[in-house]
Amino acid sequence: MFGLISTLFAGIRGAVCSGAGGCEGDISTIGAFFQNMINGVGGLVMMVIGSLAVLIVVYGGILMMTSTGNPAGVKKGKDCIVWGVIGLVVALYARVIIDWVWGGANGGFDAVGSEINATISLILHLIFGILGLIAVGVMIYGGITMMTSTGNPMGVKKGKDSLIWGIVGLLVCLFSFTIVEFILAKV
Repeated sequence: MFGLISTLFAGIRGAVCSGAGGCEGDISTIGAFFQNMINGVGGLVMMVIGSLAVLIVVYGGILMMTSTGNPAGVKKGKDCIVWGVIGLVVALYARVIIDWVWGGANGGFDAVGSEINATISLILHLIFGILGLIAVGVMIYGGITMMTSTGNPMGVKKGKDSLIWGIVGLLVCLFSFTIVEFILAKV
């Protein structure tokens, strides 16, 4: 595809720049223009999709909190959160694929490999950051549940379990992050 566009612009350049003075730019300048345009539009789309995904996740959380135990409301909130996160992940991977294809079209997958590693590292930082925030949120929820249980053994147990699982989740997240960073540094 890029070869076809490149050939087209080379033909246009040859027709336009056939005078004695020649042309100031060359086909690589046109390629850089398209790459900058794709990066700009891609960045804007990612910003919009990221913002929408965060809003959908927040909306799902509000639905879950205000459902007052209604199973349909809890399910709708969970669905919003799941689909918001899936949408964000798909958008991030789409951006990686676009960068990879663009790098291959420009003749070099080697430079793109480091860009893909950087993009994967960015995505993993985002995912592990979100997971860490969720684990801290579960710990805070457990602490609040314990404090507001007013001595009710079931409430204390529920709060203690949430606190323990939040700590376990945070430790798993930290160890996973360390292992992934070690692997990415070696690749």
